[in-house]
Amino acid sequence: MKKMLIFVTTLMLCFTNAFSEDGPYVGFKPSKLKVEWSTVEGIDLNEVYDDEYDVMDLHLGYNIGNSFIELGYFNSSEEGLSASASAGGITVTGTSSLEMDGFRIGTGYNHQINDNWNIRPFINYYDIDYDASLSLTVTGSATFTAAADASGSESMIDAGLGADYVIDENSKIGFSYAQSIDDIEDTDKVETLAVTASYKF
Repeated sequence: MKKMLIFVTTLMLCFTNAFSEDGPYVGFKPSKLKVEWSTVEGIDLNEVYDDEYDVMDLHLGYNIGNSFIELGYFNSSEEGLSASASAGGITVTGTSSLEMDGFRIGTGYNHQINDNWNIRPFINYYDIDYDASLSLTVTGSATFTAAADASGSESMIDAGLGADYVIDENSKIGFSYAQSIDDIEDTDKVETLAVTASYKF
């Protein structure tokens, strides 16, 4: 909630200074985030954490000619995973959950195809905060349960390509695909498939 208040305040301040200039816009980007987790010390993290998250990105942008820059706030759904494995008379059952939010700064270029369509190569830098929890129950000759919570910050860079349909001089909708080029720790790849919409003032 604190991050959302900071973001909204930033939007208000930027608009106060930018409304008289040509080029500012606001947008939102619902996305599907797919994570390919790494194997760490013999443990495949794809069996520990969920690999798909719904993400909402709200952003403020500014067009500079055909180029643009964006500042966004994003928040993911909280996703959990349950798994169980048995070996040598011992059964391990676990549940996990993970949620992410943070800020994004991006830049790119609008390449006009015709009056209604343009393509948009882009690159983003993410500052990500995460909250994770893990609970394990081990059953054999005896049963015990362990739980752990973790939170922290990571950074990531991704690059991608979008296509936009221009509705009128102020509004456009589109879609985009991006893939990480500087990964979050303990991941091999992060992919984002998004629907985009923006309104220019």
